Amino acid sequence: MMDVSIIIVSWNTRDLLQKCLQSIYKHTRGISFEIFVIDNGSHDGAVEMIRLEFPGLTCIANVVNRGFAGANNQGIKRAGGRYVLLLNPDTELTNDALSLMTKWMDEKRECGIAGCHLLNTDLSHQNSVRRFPRLLDQTIILLKLHHLFPKLLSSYLAHDFDYRKESKVDQVMGAFFMIRRSVIENLGELDERNFWNWFEEVDFCLRARDRGYEIWYAPLANVIHHYGQSFKQVMPFAKQEMWNRSLRNYFKKHNSIIAYCVITLASWLAVLISLIMMFNRSLFSKTLFIIASINLLSFFAFSSPIVNWLGFILILASAALIAWRHLLWGVYILLAELMISSQGHLFDVYVSGFRLSLRIGLFSVLLGVWALKIPNVKLLLKNYKFYIVFGLVIAWGIINAFLSHNNRSFLYQDFNGYLFFLLLPVFITAFKNKLQTTFLFTIWAAALVWQFIAVTLLLFFYSHIDIFWRMLVPVYGWFRDQRIIEVGLYKYNFYRVFMQSGIWALTGFFVFIAHFLENKQEKKDAVKIWLLCVAIITILLVNLSRSFWVGGVIGFIWFTYLYLTHFHALIKKTLHRAFILALCLITSVTLIAVILIIPIGKIPGLKAIASLPDRATETEESAVRSRKALLSPLKEAIQRHSLLGSGFGATVTYKTTDPRYLAAHPNNPYYTTFAFEWGWLDVWYKLGFLGMIAYLALIFDIVKRGWNMSIGLTAGIIALVVVHFFTPFLNHPLGIGYLLLSDAMFRSSQTKKS
Repeated sequence: MMDVSIIIVSWNTRDLLQKCLQSIYKHTRGISFEIFVIDNGSHDGAVEMIRLEFPGLTCIANVVNRGFAGANNQGIKRAGGRYVLLLNPDTELTNDALSLMTKWMDEKRECGIAGCHLLNTDLSHQNSVRRFPRLLDQTIILLKLHHLFPKLLSSYLAHDFDYRKESKVDQVMGAFFMIRRSVIENLGELDERNFWNWFEEVDFCLRARDRGYEIWYAPLANVIHHYGQSFKQVMPFAKQEMWNRSLRNYFKKHNSIIAYCVITLASWLAVLISLIMMFNRSLFSKTLFIIASINLLSFFAFSSPIVNWLGFILILASAALIAWRHLLWGVYILLAELMISSQGHLFDVYVSGFRLSLRIGLFSVLLGVWALKIPNVKLLLKNYKFYIVFGLVIAWGIINAFLSHNNRSFLYQDFNGYLFFLLLPVFITAFKNKLQTTFLFTIWAAALVWQFIAVTLLLFFYSHIDIFWRMLVPVYGWFRDQRIIEVGLYKYNFYRVFMQSGIWALTGFFVFIAHFLENKQEKKDAVKIWLLCVAIITILLVNLSRSFWVGGVIGFIWFTYLYLTHFHALIKKTLHRAFILALCLITSVTLIAVILIIPIGKIPGLKAIASLPDRATETEESAVRSRKALLSPLKEAIQRHSLLGSGFGATVTYKTTDPRYLAAHPNNPYYTTFAFEWGWLDVWYKLGFLGMIAYLALIFDIVKRGWNMSIGLTAGIIALVVVHFFTPFLNHPLGIGYLLLSDAMFRSSQTKKS
C-alpha cells in the first residue's frame, strides 16, 4: 500500500503550486507517495503547467470552484495511501518533512490527525494550533473587538502553547493536515454540505475527537506556509460572508440553538460593519473601535471611581492635545460624543459637589484651546447679528429669572444647554477654509453604526429577557443611570430602545442621502450609503419615537421638494431611488422581525412588528396623556407673560399620569417642573414670544444660507425644528450642536465660493 496520498486543492495559485510540487519531489525520500491536484476552475494556466511539468501526478480539473471541502473529497475518494495529507498549494516542504511526519505517525499509533511546525515566508514561526471555537471568542471576532482587546482571544488562539514540544491539541491548521486512513474510514470525508471553505478541518478534528481519536502537533518537521494567497483574490466582504456562513453552520452542527442564534445575529452585524467600513477603512474602524472602547471603559467606570477619574482625565487630555494640534479634529471629537452618549454622562466626576460631565469637560477644553491658541481671530459682528440678538434674549431670560424670583437651581439647569452656543466661534474657526466632509461623514457613519449595534443587540436581549435577564442587570444600571439609553416595554415582549442621540440618526439620514445625490458615486459607494440607511431606519424604528417619526416625515417632504427643485432628476431615476429607499425600509423591518422571532425563550413574534403602526396613533399611553395634561396649564402660564416670558427656571404644576411618579407619590398626582416636553412652548414660556421669534429667525437665517448648498443639512434642520415641537432638542447640546455644525459648514462653503 502507498504510504501517503497528498491532496492539493488549487485556485489561481499557479506559481505557488509549482513551487509546492517541486518541494515535494525534492524533499521527500524513503517513503512512497502519490499526488492528486484538484484545480477549482483556475484561469491562470495551472492545469497546463501540471500536465507539462508534472505528468506523473493525477490532476482533476473542475470546471467550477467546488470549494475546499468538496475538492478535497474528490481526492480523498481516490486516495490509496496509509495516510492522507491535505496540503495547501501555498506551502513548501523542507528537508524530509513528509518522511519525518510519516515515521512519527507510524510510531504514534494513538494519533489520528497531525500537524507540523509551520513557518512564515521569512522562516519565522507561524502559529498553527487553536482550541475549539466557543461562543464568546467567535462573537468577539465577528464584532472585531479583538482589535481593541486582543487578550480576550488568548485562550482560543492558544497563546500559551509551547510550539517546541509535541503535544495533543484541539485542532491544527489545515495547511498541513495529515490524517490516518482509519480515521477517514470511520468518520467519512470532509463535510462539504456545511463547509464550502473554512471550518471544515475544525469540524473534522471535533468529529475525530468525539470518536476517540487524538489530534497532535509535532514540531520535528518544518513546512513553509505563504499564508492566504488564494484568498487575496477575494473581496474582503466576500471573504467575510464565506467565513460567517461556515461559522454559523459549525455552531448549528455542534452547539445549542441559543449559541447558533447569537452567532447568526452577530454575523449579520459583522457583514453590515464589513460593508460600511469601506467608507474609509482606517478612520472608520479606528473611530468605531474607539467608541466601543470608551463605552466599555464607561461601563467599568460606573462601578469604579478610580477608573472613572482615569477615564475622564485620559479622554479630556487626549481631546486637548488633539484640539491644540488640529482644532477641527477637536470639534470632531465633540460631535462624536454628541452622537453616542445622549445626555453626555459617559463619565461624570464630582468637584466640590458639582457634577462635571464629560460633555462639559469637552466643551471647556475646546473653548479654552480656542481662546488660548486663536485669540486674534476676528468675526465680523454684522455676519452674526441673529446670534447676537438671540444671545441678548438668553441674557434677558436669566435676568428675568432673578426678577421673577425663580428657583436658582432650576435656573442653571434650565439655561445651561444654551451655553453650547458659546462654541460658535470654535466651529466657525475650525471649519473655516477646511471643509473636509469625508472625515466628518466617516466619523458620523461610525457613530451611527455604533448606535445600530447597541440598539439591535439590546432589542434582541430584551425581547428574550427571560433568558438574558441576569446579564442585563448590570448593563441596564449603567446605561440608565448614565442616561445613555432608555429601555421600556412597548407590547408583546417588544421593548422600545430609545437613544436621545438618535436625533443624529434622523438628521444623518438626510445628510447621507444628500451626499450620495450631490456627488457622483461609484456603485460600491452607493451600496454603502443604502446599507447605512438600513441601519439608520432600524435605529429610528426601534426608538419608537413618534416625535422622530413626525420630524422625519416633514423633513423628508422638505427634502423631496429641494431634491426636485435642485436636481431636476428624471422621473425614472427618481422612482428608482424611491424604490431603493422603500427596500431599505423593508430590510429594516425584516431585520427587526428576525430578531423578534429568534426561537429563544419567550418569543415576541411577528405580532410585535404588526403593532408598529399602532404606535403612531396611540393616544392613551402615559407619555401622551402627560403631554396633554401639561398643555393646558402651560398655555395659561404663557398667557401671563406672553411677550417677554417668565425667565429660566419658571415652573408649571399639572396633574400627571406618569405611573412612576404616581407610584412614588400615591397621594399627590400633582407634579411641578421647569422642563417641558413641548419644546417651542417651553421657549415661549421662558423667553417670551419675542424670544421665540428671535430663535426662529436665527434658524431661518441658517437654513437660508444653506438653501443652495446642502439639501441634506437643511432638511435635517427642518426635521429638528419639527421634533422640537414634541420633544425638546433645540435647548439642548444635541440639537444646538447640529445647528452649529450646519452653519459652520454653510459659511465655509460660502468662503470657498467667494
